Amino acid sequence: MRISTGRCRSTSWVSESKVLCTAPAGVGTHLPVAIRTQDFPEAVTFGSLVFEYDPPVVTAISKRHGSIAGGLGITVTGYGFGMADTIVGVKIGESRCEQDSWISDSSLLCTTPAGQVVYAYIYMHVCVCVCMCACV
Repeated sequence: MRISTGRCRSTSWVSESKVLCTAPAGVGTHLPVAIRTQDFPEAVTFGSLVFEYDPPVVTAISKRHGSIAGGLGITVTGYGFGMADTIVGVKIGESRCEQDSWISDSSLLCTTPAGQVVYAYIYMHVCVCVCMCACV
């Protein structure tokens, strides 16, 4: 049994109409679920049956203010950023980081975009998109 391209960590056949899957580590939404049996060696997917991982959560950022010129490197920490070198998208306010990169499931790097006035006493909204495809 698979979720997207990842094999279930374990499967248990409960009945002819029910099987349990311990989901593999991963990220994403609307991921297809496929099952294969001895009688049906080709994986069968169920169009309306999809799986979604919990969205990523940001718990902290390394710097709370910087120059309006941008170019400041910040570390975004949290969880749910993916278990492998995943494509990420990080936004500061409404602007995408000039560069963003995945470090680990709990750490991302972002080079701040130009034009964002952010002060320590103003809430800075950080949005993280973790996906198996290009983020917008």
